[in-house]
Amino acid sequence: MEVLFAIMFQLVWNTPLFIVWGVGLALAISRRADHPRRYTLVAIAMSLFMLISLLSSMTSVYIPFTAVQSGLSSTEVGVNLAIFNGAYTIMSVIAWICLLVALFSRRESA
Repeated sequence: MEVLFAIMFQLVWNTPLFIVWGVGLALAISRRADHPRRYTLVAIAMSLFMLISLLSSMTSVYIPFTAVQSGLSSTEVGVNLAIFNGAYTIMSVIAWICLLVALFSRRESA
């Protein structure tokens, strides 16, 4: 129960971001018929941003919590967090590339 409370507490701080990403996702889905490729890329980016935030909140709480119970050293905890942060960085780069391609690619012909 402690872990769940800590994760929820972290997610509360991300609520404004979730609102912005949720609005962006809803707009992208609702306008997809106008420019399918562009709004699909925006929807993918918004979804990835939400997923990254959710997963990073979970791991930043869960890893230290389990480390204390398992007796892991601070170095081992740091390595585990670094691995997950690397994965989140890759996901974030993909999301940003989708968003930039959607913003700056040539208009689709109707």
